[in-house]
Amino acid sequence: MKRSRTVTLSLVGLMLVVLIGGRGALHTAAQDGGFTPQPPTPVGPLQVYRSEPPMIIAGQSNFVSVFGANFTNESVVRLVGFSFVDTTFLNNTALRASIPEGIPPGQYGVEVSGPNGVAMSPYPLLIVAPTPTAQPTSTPTPLPTPTLEPTPLPGQPALVISDFVADPAVVAPGGSVRLNFQVVNQGNRTAQGVSVSVGADGKFLPAPGQAAVTVPDIPPGGSAPVTLEVVAALDAPSGPASIPVAFGFRDFEKTYTSQGVLGVRVERIAEVSQITLASYRVSPTPASPGETVRISVTVTNTGNQIARQVLIRVAGADSVLLAGPEGDTFPLGDIRPGERASRMLELVVDPDAQAGPRAQPVTLTYLQDAEAKESTDSLTINVARKVTLQPTLLLQSYDTGREALAPGDRFTLQVTFLNVGDDTARGTLLTFGTVEESGPPPQATPNPGGDSGAGGGSSSTTPSDTFAPIGSGGTLLIGDIAPDDTKVVTQEFIVNGRANSGLYSLPLTLNYKRSDGASGQTVLRISLPVVAPPQLRFQAQNPVPPQTNMGEPLPLAIGVFNDGTTRVDLKRAVVTADNGEVVDGAETTLSALAGGEDTTVNATVIPSGEGPVRITLTLYYADDLRQQRSLTTAYETEAVPPPPPPDVVEQPTEPTPEPTPSSQETLRRLILGLLGLGS
Repeated sequence: MKRSRTVTLSLVGLMLVVLIGGRGALHTAAQDGGFTPQPPTPVGPLQVYRSEPPMIIAGQSNFVSVFGANFTNESVVRLVGFSFVDTTFLNNTALRASIPEGIPPGQYGVEVSGPNGVAMSPYPLLIVAPTPTAQPTSTPTPLPTPTLEPTPLPGQPALVISDFVADPAVVAPGGSVRLNFQVVNQGNRTAQGVSVSVGADGKFLPAPGQAAVTVPDIPPGGSAPVTLEVVAALDAPSGPASIPVAFGFRDFEKTYTSQGVLGVRVERIAEVSQITLASYRVSPTPASPGETVRISVTVTNTGNQIARQVLIRVAGADSVLLAGPEGDTFPLGDIRPGERASRMLELVVDPDAQAGPRAQPVTLTYLQDAEAKESTDSLTINVARKVTLQPTLLLQSYDTGREALAPGDRFTLQVTFLNVGDDTARGTLLTFGTVEESGPPPQATPNPGGDSGAGGGSSSTTPSDTFAPIGSGGTLLIGDIAPDDTKVVTQEFIVNGRANSGLYSLPLTLNYKRSDGASGQTVLRISLPVVAPPQLRFQAQNPVPPQTNMGEPLPLAIGVFNDGTTRVDLKRAVVTADNGEVVDGAETTLSALAGGEDTTVNATVIPSGEGPVRITLTLYYADDLRQQRSLTTAYETEAVPPPPPPDVVEQPTEPTPEPTPSSQETLRRLILGLLGLGS
């Protein structure tokens, strides 16, 4: 065997290298056309990508080529279920295995093992028995000695269709159908680059956006699933129909094309329009007799042909709806199969309609192939009972101009009343407080909106203890309030100076007359928050000087005193400076301060430039309504340039004074002068 000779030469060469000192290079020469492989050191685990050919005939000497990665000269091929076979190392990506003649027919896995692992080829080797032939009558010509390269096995891929399912099994002209099937390779070569498409000869076309489907390589005996979506032509005849399927593929030698046929059933469906009332919504519901109602309707075409010039007419025998501003017939236009059309209908409830659910006939007319068609349906209208006209007064809005009031505050209350009833509230009186009536009961029907009859007796008013009106006696005449009309009233108030923090209710009592002469009363209430401010006092522990030097730190210590009796929930203190920088104590977290207690906020400010410096302390706290509020105090000073450093002034050198003559010297000079002897 060639591999054994190669291994023997390699061992001899290795022994020579060891004897020489290990500095020589190891070279082995294969006898395959002068090929001299140099096996590299494996850089990773052994891998096998494929092996070929996939099939050989038993009883002949054959070779199998194995392709992969990280092969070495010690890699050997094993046919799983048989034995190891002689292996020739070509390079680190290719091996050649010699298949013995005596191996029995069957399917064998191709496995490669070596010092860096074991890997299996994804393609098994199929060994088939030779086809029996007649014995020759003459001496057979000796076969030529086989070369090292194997002769490709004759054959080709052969693709067929199996397990076909059509979804749906019956399709209408113009409809789509999904074809699901398996492509099986019955040949003896791998089908590569397989593409599947709809054949040109037939009444079926590829679905929009689909041309051909590609399929992974299919080995002999393998299969692959395929899904094709096709559309039946509009002129496809009814009955069984064939769908041609075209295959394109190749093997390692050439390309091939083949065709299969699938079958579905085509059935033509009669085209007809079918217009129905899909849904509707009535507003208001229940609808009062004589009132206008708005009905939102949706009409759908459940047929398979377009319905043209669709009209909906709301009329008929025992109709509870009368024509509105646009009549009782409304156009909806053309409606295609499966589509919808919506329209808002404005109609009037018959004033004599009986209370309760009432059926309203509806007629739908349209054209189908220029032929008039008609369908009928109905709506259910819930008719309300007739009620006595009466006003219903609501508090639409009110405003004090402030987020919260404080004890002793003067404020102007603005209130807007809205009449949502169906009668006018005549001669309406507004009282700030509650009004209690005494005397005989009224004859009018009570207002279900919260009003009660009033009149025929005396009344007593209970004003608010917290809010006192200013400039009026607490009762105002605001006049008539028509249905859907509003009335705006303003009144000045003052808050009780002793009020505690809380949410206070101010009753507003409205007394009026209805159209039938009966009296009515409505009591509304507004809620006004009152927050007593905390009695906090700020005091600088070190007075801020009127002047300070630029660039020099100015320390601050500001005391916060709670002069009240209740606890103040302090949160934080923030110190800011205009024309200055807060270098320390810009923000300080504080805790609750009980009555009579105090705390100190410390900060350091450095003036930035010459001029006024304003230091602001903002104290944040939570009021009695748990809302965050703040108190602010400010301190001002003037930043001036710092005085220049003292200069060293050189003292002028004074002349040495002449020595003052002594008294004796002076007397001597005087005597000499008198004697004329000089000084």
